[in-house]
Amino acid sequence: MNELTNRFARFNTSAAQKQQEQEQQAAAGTAAPSQGTTWAQKQAALKTASQFQKDPSQVSFADAKAAASTANNFRQRHGEQVAAGYSKAQGVNQKYGVADKVGGFANKFHGGGGGGAQDQAAPAPAAQDTTASAAGVGKKKPPPPPPPKKKPGLAAPTPAASEEDGPPPIPMSTRPNF
Repeated sequence: MNELTNRFARFNTSAAQKQQEQEQQAAAGTAAPSQGTTWAQKQAALKTASQFQKDPSQVSFADAKAAASTANNFRQRHGEQVAAGYSKAQGVNQKYGVADKVGGFANKFHGGGGGGAQDQAAPAPAAQDTTASAAGVGKKKPPPPPPPKKKPGLAAPTPAASEEDGPPPIPMSTRPNF
């Protein structure tokens, strides 16, 4: 009997430990949300944020509260991953200057509005040179010219048309016998 109780006690301790950890996390306030958000909730939150950016007076308080709740849930579940990705992107940006290059590229085609660390006091001649070189970037490259025509002396000789204009003769061995 003692053997059985010891075995069951081992099973119960792991479940009890998990329950205690959950209680400790709940007491500390660092518990992950018990349930995630659906795809529809995430889409609605993004739509609400977009609408709030365009015209804040058109967004109801309930929609804003639901969007904030969805965003908070996302932050709690994925905040560490987002922070790690952000720091990795900042490292790449510092090493290669990606934001400046992307911002300059966006400014060429959209006349501003893009790019993170853009210098607003850029010299005017440099800006004119980049726009002039970017003018041909969006166009399709023209097709290559056709190959030159061959000279008449180099072409293969054509058979003389004066021999016979009719069909060639049928050989006698292929003629049927009636």
